[in-house]
Amino acid sequence: MKVLVTGGAGFVARYLCAELTSAGHEVVLSDVIDLDAPNFIKADLSNSAEILDLVDSTRPDAIVHLGAISFVPDAERSLEKLRRVNLGGTEALLEAVRQSVPKAKFVFASTAMVLGGVLTPYAAMKLAAEGAVALFALEGHSAVIVRPGNHTGPGQSERFVVPAFVRQALDIKAGLRDCFAVGNLDSVRDFTDVRDVVRAYRILLESEDAKGAYGVCSGCRMSMGQILELVAKAIGVSHAFKVDERLWRPTDVAQVVDTSRIAALGWRPEVPIEETIREMAATFGRPTAEMP
Repeated sequence: MKVLVTGGAGFVARYLCAELTSAGHEVVLSDVIDLDAPNFIKADLSNSAEILDLVDSTRPDAIVHLGAISFVPDAERSLEKLRRVNLGGTEALLEAVRQSVPKAKFVFASTAMVLGGVLTPYAAMKLAAEGAVALFALEGHSAVIVRPGNHTGPGQSERFVVPAFVRQALDIKAGLRDCFAVGNLDSVRDFTDVRDVVRAYRILLESEDAKGAYGVCSGCRMSMGQILELVAKAIGVSHAFKVDERLWRPTDVAQVVDTSRIAALGWRPEVPIEETIREMAATFGRPTAEMP
């Protein structure tokens, strides 16, 4: 099938493109950021005319909507931009599908953070977008909501915590710093390897019976302190640290995610976090998951 992937210049899209292409699907990527790839079309999610033209010109069989402001601190700094891109962009894309390819399957990348009792601005906007997708499904269209937990892997930006730890560990090993600079190490996360996450997207795309919402996570919950120790051990340095107040956030615990629905379709996590960290360290700074 022909699959349109929004957020096509991003970390997850690189892996999803490789996963779908290896399974024989044709992939078209789109993002507001320029990308040097033959299968790429530039379009701004906050511009409904551009999104309509994107969908009408590509006429995909399915869409995986990854496009969003995904770095939580960025989301909290500009609530209007967050609403315009994460909610408005989803609504514009759904409307374009209604008009141009009403039989196309729509897979929406939400977040497991919507399951929490207290929502961040990022999670609140994802939940609002889920409502738009649910309405789309009630109209008779094919739609799936995916709620992944935190995911990471080789090539992720150092703005995110695991690659930030890996970068610091490599600097310590090279003698460029004495110890880790950290925020709150008591928060608990469930990290899934990005390759496991994109495999879930592919399974949901290919399943004719998939509908509703699916949780996707590894089920391995760890504190950030435990993650730090794993990174230090993998790279062979001390996990000594000092707290940097600029990185501090209140203690929180990621929600337990029910993965039974995706497991029933044959998915299970295959890459343990220890292996993910080792590969991140071994490939740091090198291109990963190159576009076909």
